[in-house]
Amino acid sequence: MGQLTNIPYSVLKENERAYEVMLLRDLYGNTYTDIAKEYGVRLTRIIQLYHKSKIKQLRLYTRHLAIVYGHENTTAFSINAIHDCYWDFKYVAAYFEKEYGDILTEYRAGEPGMPEQFIATLPPFIEALSAKTIDRLIQMREVEKKTYPAIGKDLLLTEARAKREYELYYHRKVMAMFDVVKEKTGEDVSHYYLDLRYGAKKRYDTILRDYSELIDNE
Repeated sequence: MGQLTNIPYSVLKENERAYEVMLLRDLYGNTYTDIAKEYGVRLTRIIQLYHKSKIKQLRLYTRHLAIVYGHENTTAFSINAIHDCYWDFKYVAAYFEKEYGDILTEYRAGEPGMPEQFIATLPPFIEALSAKTIDRLIQMREVEKKTYPAIGKDLLLTEARAKREYELYYHRKVMAMFDVVKEKTGEDVSHYYLDLRYGAKKRYDTILRDYSELIDNE
């Protein structure tokens, strides 16, 4: 692999519309819906533009950091690893800007990053949640009827991570239930239930209802 060459941050502004959308979301907290109305385009288009600009920004960040630290590639600055913690590209950017603030501020050459108050409230980097934390999350959601933002605040997670962990908890249970049904009936029902446009919890409840006599719900 050849040596990395630095790319100026200004290339992010080449797609002017995408860059503007990113600033509206990151600096001013505008919703996708509000931005779509302002530009008179579809909501899905605004979401696409934001993600495109944000991913490009993060790739520029990691490339520049790799060069500054003398690495041959960006492996040491994995976007995916950080995203798996926060499940929101805004927080991934905030993480890099918090950890490498001076370097990235200089790199942006006057262009804004994430707001300081947003970075100040960044949840800690947590790779895997303990079983105790998962149990608490489920209790808060199902017994205490708390919202994902409230759960995230209490457990030091982003709203997106809290929702992701809840869905993943039931997805794992669903996959285990498929194995039980197949073992006891010889039938693979996974395709049918996975094709349903349900969240993981509703999918779990549906399978449990349909095969209650086969599945030990403990």
